[in-house]
Amino acid sequence: MDQENPYATPKVELIESVSLRSLPGLSASHLRLLGWLMLVCLLGELISLALFALGDGYDRDELVVASDVVSSSIVLLGAYLLLRLRMLLVARFAAQGLDRPVVLSVILSVLAQAMLLALGDEWWSSGRWAVAMVLVLVLFGGATLWLGIALLRIPESYGLLRTLAWLHIVSGAMTISVILMVLAFLLLLVAQFVMLLIFFREAKETR
Repeated sequence: MDQENPYATPKVELIESVSLRSLPGLSASHLRLLGWLMLVCLLGELISLALFALGDGYDRDELVVASDVVSSSIVLLGAYLLLRLRMLLVARFAAQGLDRPVVLSVILSVLAQAMLLALGDEWWSSGRWAVAMVLVLVLFGGATLWLGIALLRIPESYGLLRTLAWLHIVSGAMTISVILMVLAFLLLLVAQFVMLLIFFREAKETR
């Protein structure tokens, strides 16, 4: 405090916030690229759904191969983007508690896709493997719910992040219920769109 003026505002040293530009992989151009990749991922999901819907009208073997390639690419790209989102949130908000649910979500999503490729479309009638597949999906729902709670606890977050958090919480709970898995998938599509908006917003703010 100023010794000559006892009523002056105390002088304290301000701590500068971490600049996103100072961290590797988080420049504005890279964040925009992540946003466009998120759009590719979202469009890929829609293409995969379209290929599944066209199964009765075209050569099934060719559609199965195309669907497997698209869906596998989407899963890997989605896993990468989720890891980059975690990196962004840690840099931007010093977010804590994201590592385990993010890593678990990535592992389970890749495992579920690998099982789908191995078992095919008739996985639900494959006996013990069907039970194992449902168990993996339920665990994935738990990881998604856990991630949503972790996102909700990020301090000083904004509306898009809170929306993303609630989408993960609700979709995770639906996946755990098993009977609402289809609705959970639709909510995750919305979550991908919200992630797209987050990447573009952060890119704009780092200019």
